Amino acid sequence: MAIKWNDLKHKSSPEIRAELKREADAELERIGFHKLRQARQQTQVAIAERLNIAQGAVSRMERQSDFLLSTLREYVGALGGQLELRVVFPDGDFVIETLAPAAKKRLMTWIELEKAIRLDLLSRGLKVPRLRLAALNKLGELLGRVFPEFPTNPATLLSIGKTTVSMKLARINDTGALNDAELSVLNCIFKRLEARSLTVGTRREETSLKLGLPPVIDENSAVLILGTLPGDEALRRGQYYANNNNQFWRILSEVYGESVEDDYSQRLEFLRRNRLALWDVLRGAERRGSSDSEIKNPVVNDFKDILETYIELKVIVFNGVDAHRRFLRSLHGAGSDLARTALQLIVLPSTSSAPGKYVVPFEEKVVRWGILRTL
Repeated sequence: MAIKWNDLKHKSSPEIRAELKREADAELERIGFHKLRQARQQTQVAIAERLNIAQGAVSRMERQSDFLLSTLREYVGALGGQLELRVVFPDGDFVIETLAPAAKKRLMTWIELEKAIRLDLLSRGLKVPRLRLAALNKLGELLGRVFPEFPTNPATLLSIGKTTVSMKLARINDTGALNDAELSVLNCIFKRLEARSLTVGTRREETSLKLGLPPVIDENSAVLILGTLPGDEALRRGQYYANNNNQFWRILSEVYGESVEDDYSQRLEFLRRNRLALWDVLRGAERRGSSDSEIKNPVVNDFKDILETYIELKVIVFNGVDAHRRFLRSLHGAGSDLARTALQLIVLPSTSSAPGKYVVPFEEKVVRWGILRTL
């Protein structure tokens, strides 16, 4: 026969009930559901609306001392974050699985598809990319006029067929036909539509377009530190090395013997004071998550302009082997211009704490990054 908790609770002595309450309260304080919500400046009402539950249910959730991972995942998702399951060892951390909130299936829009194709065109190293980019803009306009559902659901083209689409576009085009650049871009559109599932944010399709941050630099900067592409947390917050798992700011604090505050404005002041500039090798790329190994269709930044503008720059420091490799491989013509300058190129260990082929202990990173003090 099942025993009800209320019956058992009332039979317990006041001392036992008090002890149980203290333990539950301590566990809740440690978990800190309400602390997460308050840190994100969210109310229980707002969370309830996003989860489509009553406000009282959110209140009960925050008071629970035991819960499912799925419950925590949904709660964190309602706060705008994602939950990771991380195993911590003395020599490094490992993410077992990203516990992202289950997203509602939706179709890729033309805006998202156009961004992906634009990035693809830029990554090809075309001699005259502006012709294809102009064709991309023109086709977007024509397709929207001929096919009303196209802007919100480009996949409708697949049921019509490329030949029919091409003929209909030609009829309303100013020239009465599609030129070579427009036909080439139309092929790109259909290849994209045919090659992948057009759902965004599901477990099957998590790759998305990531655009980097503007450089942190001024006229007195002497050393330019280049990463590969900011991680998702850095992009979300608009701050370089915002993920606490990245050791960048800790290493610089050790190297220069001064505290680097968590406040980003103080971090920028630290960089300015030490004549350091930050940027990345890539302007953008398609990437799943934050790992450099997941980067596809990268587009390199324009270093020629920044080096001509900030003449005090004498050294480029690469935050990791991958940043240096992509810099040399992807820079194309600009690489020869850099080769003729007096710039010194230095490769240092990645400040990422993620496991990898070139990972070195934190203490060794501090020693090797100490070269900054001599530049």
